[in-house]
Amino acid sequence: MPLDSAAKENRAPRPAKMAKGKVSVGSLFDQQDRITKGSSRKDIRAPRDGGISKTHRPTNHFSQYTKPKKPAFHPAYLSFAETSNDYRSALGVANDQQLKPIHDELVARVDGFNVHSRTAEEASGLPTDADYDALGEDHAALSRLLDDDEMIVQTQHKDGTKTKKQVKLGDTMQAFEKMAATKRAELQRLCKDLKDVVAEISATRESIVATEASDVKRARKTFKAELASIAQDAGAVREQLHGEVEEARKDDQAFRAKIRKVFDQLMAEMDEME
Repeated sequence: MPLDSAAKENRAPRPAKMAKGKVSVGSLFDQQDRITKGSSRKDIRAPRDGGISKTHRPTNHFSQYTKPKKPAFHPAYLSFAETSNDYRSALGVANDQQLKPIHDELVARVDGFNVHSRTAEEASGLPTDADYDALGEDHAALSRLLDDDEMIVQTQHKDGTKTKKQVKLGDTMQAFEKMAATKRAELQRLCKDLKDVVAEISATRESIVATEASDVKRARKTFKAELASIAQDAGAVREQLHGEVEEARKDDQAFRAKIRKVFDQLMAEMDEME
């Protein structure tokens, strides 16, 4: 047998390979305690009790000094992280695609190029001087007082003829307010006359009650006559008041209808202007 073969046969066997992995020092000591407690030698006598009690440490004593293992991530967290990363990447690409044309257009404008065969203001979408002028005209038209607006008023006379006159809305409103004030004053005067009649009736009644008994019959007859006369006068006054009030109401309604018609016509003309 060759020397090399004999040496190989007489060589001590190699120790078995240990499995790779993380080894905890605390677990080694705990394992040693378990081995010591689980096995006992017969040839070694147990020491006699010398009066001192022994305290054995617990099996997992050294585990408290080991570094805790890092917990594994939840699958839902991993899925969310992957989705958010994809969304962030897609959003960055979309922003780059949207901002690049704007950046190129700004660079071209700085360099003095005419973008898309249009002026720089038109290419950028910014308002031009003409837009500002048109906006100023619209603002001035909308800011004008309604009193200065002119309208054409058509008046129909009793003989059937019609006349047209151009007036301002402010003047028409002032004329309406003046007429309304006149009618209001007249109505107040009629109400005062009616109150005076009622007061006179009350005074007459009191004077009749104070008349002597011998004159009651005569006074009653006289009172009835006066009361009838007063009632007739009151009826006439009431009818006159009712007629005047009704006439004033009709005039007011007609004027309001005229104003409403003129206002509608004005609004229609403004819509046509727009």
